[in-house]
Amino acid sequence: MPMTIDALDLPRSRRLTPAQQTSMSPCGLGWARWARSAAAVALLVSFAAPVGAAEPAAPASAPQPSSAAPPSAAQKETARTWLREGYEALERGQPAAALERFSGAYQLVRVPTTGLAVAQAQERLGQWVEANATAMEVLNMPRQPDEPEVFGRARDDARALSDRLSQLIPSLRVEVTPDGADARVAIDGVEMQGAANGMPLRLNPGEHQLRVSAPGYVPAERALALRESSHEQLSIELASDPYAAVAETPSAAAPDAADATPGSAARTRGYVGLGVAIAARPIKKTRRTPPGSTATSRP
Repeated sequence: MPMTIDALDLPRSRRLTPAQQTSMSPCGLGWARWARSAAAVALLVSFAAPVGAAEPAAPASAPQPSSAAPPSAAQKETARTWLREGYEALERGQPAAALERFSGAYQLVRVPTTGLAVAQAQERLGQWVEANATAMEVLNMPRQPDEPEVFGRARDDARALSDRLSQLIPSLRVEVTPDGADARVAIDGVEMQGAANGMPLRLNPGEHQLRVSAPGYVPAERALALRESSHEQLSIELASDPYAAVAETPSAAAPDAADATPGSAARTRGYVGLGVAIAARPIKKTRRTPPGSTATSRP
């Protein structure tokens, strides 16, 4: 009996157990079931056009985005292969390899099912911030009037995943003093705009490196360890950099040319003229007398 789109089965999101909530992949549920339905999801790729393909076409003069064109047969075949390999990698306990395959399939065929697979692989890796962003991207995909029912189920799973991760993702507030310092906050080498003003930062659980810098102050660095569902606040007091103050003070040995007065210029010319006069004065030569001889003076 041939399989139809309505017969495709995708897992529903389920509630976490306490043991799963304490692990770094608390939401990675139902992967065996996902693997069993991998062939069905891959078959869906062969039927589905990318979301947004049914929207009215832009004027001919406007450039067409690459995502607006339906995927080619080669792209769909490649996406099917990568989805299958991704589920096999999850069964082997290799979420990083699965994420690589799912991401490739999602780039080729951007539909809710492939996007949800990416989000769940990111979740298994502890990349909760990225997984939540991908799930929100799935939810923001425009619905099509003739889209298959499985897309709706994938959106429901993405919504449940996003709601769950929103409760688990830790946050951090950084308070920097003194208040007048033009401080910049960087997390793991990435500058976070507005973080110095106490705005909450949403970060993945685990270890992070924080660096706070400001002109005229010594940079401060801290090592952080964030737990799931935690809300941390960190106060950083910057110390003045004495070397920065010395560098800003002009040197007394090199006065600015604008501070020179007419009197100093005249004295400089006098010194130069005196030097010329001394150099022009003839030097009297003294005749050396050999030893044992008597020196006589010339008339």
